[in-house]
Amino acid sequence: KKAEGDIEELQDRLKKSEDRRKKAEDEVEDLRDKLDQAKNENAALKDRLKKSQDDVEELTDRCKKAEDKCKRAEDENEELKDRLTKMEDKCKRSEDENEELKDRLKKTEGENEDLKERLRKTGDKL
Repeated sequence: KKAEGDIEELQDRLKKSEDRRKKAEDEVEDLRDKLDQAKNENAALKDRLKKSQDDVEELTDRCKKAEDKCKRAEDENEELKDRLTKMEDKCKRSEDENEELKDRLKKTEGENEDLKERLRKTGDKL
């Protein structure tokens, strides 16, 4: 009887040991599944990170091009301001010259009238 009890006890311990082994195998399988899932999520996150980095690089390039374009426009604007100032100065000089020429024309016309009057008077004396 004692041997039968020992056998039952050993069978019971064996059953419990097999149950623990099965439970451990299930846990290992669950951990492998979680590891695979984590690897997949990690790969997806790396892809997203790469895409984000590519997007940042593209946006940085676009910003740089926009800044360069802006700088060229500012430089062109300064050049146009300089040209406008020069044209305004030239226009002012032309206006001043026109006023001077008008004054000289008036003076010349006055002198012509005087000469005509003198010529008429001279002609009357002859």
